[in-house]
Amino acid sequence: MQTIIWEVIHGKALARKIWFPTANLHLENWIVEDWTYKINIILDWVVFLWAGAYREKEELFEAHIFDFDWDLYWKTIEIVILEKIRENKKINSLEELKELINWDIKYIKENIFYGITFGTFDTFHPGHKYYLQEARKYCEKLITIVSTDLNVQKIKNHTPSDNQEKRKLNVQKSEFSDLVFIWEEENHLKYIIEYRPQIIILWYDQEWFIWELEKYLEKNNLKTEIIRIWDYKPEKYKSSKMK
Repeated sequence: MQTIIWEVIHGKALARKIWFPTANLHLENWIVEDWTYKINIILDWVVFLWAGAYREKEELFEAHIFDFDWDLYWKTIEIVILEKIRENKKINSLEELKELINWDIKYIKENIFYGITFGTFDTFHPGHKYYLQEARKYCEKLITIVSTDLNVQKIKNHTPSDNQEKRKLNVQKSEFSDLVFIWEEENHLKYIIEYRPQIIILWYDQEWFIWELEKYLEKNNLKTEIIRIWDYKPEKYKSSKMK
């Protein structure tokens, strides 16, 4: 999954004439395919869902903004490319451009890009917040699976300070996750089949079930990408050290 951090410049403003303002980035020698994408844009830690097209000949990445009226000129923004949605084509009129952008919007709103996170989230702290906040950048809807008390005991050989219901509530209160579930002991990967996420975002130290997870995705013919979020001050923000 590609991420771009770049400064917004002035473009030709063609889309603005049909009420679709854009953010334009000049990406010289950038390795992005000439294509139109579903993207997230992150500005001041707020995630916005957009469509973006990279035009290789012009070395220009043009993002179409949905329901957005902020002034972005000369601001540095972060773009996360979620998925390809269509090949680029030559535009012969503003009306044709309008039809294409409307198609992009319809596709993006009808095809939800899910991400899943897993964790214990005991004594919810800034490290947990950072994990979920970063994970939210890589999807449209974030699902979080909270470990049961029994599972924590089996894996970590101790009971959590907060019970599973309180840990689930703390994740919900953080407001980064759109859906929060408690781990199913009998079928703990059921939500992967139910929501068929395009991406799974693991925390830096989650190792114990990665082999099982990869085999599960392969068995169910899911092309789900797995990425990791780097640690955030583990010497300070780690549940075992905060007890």
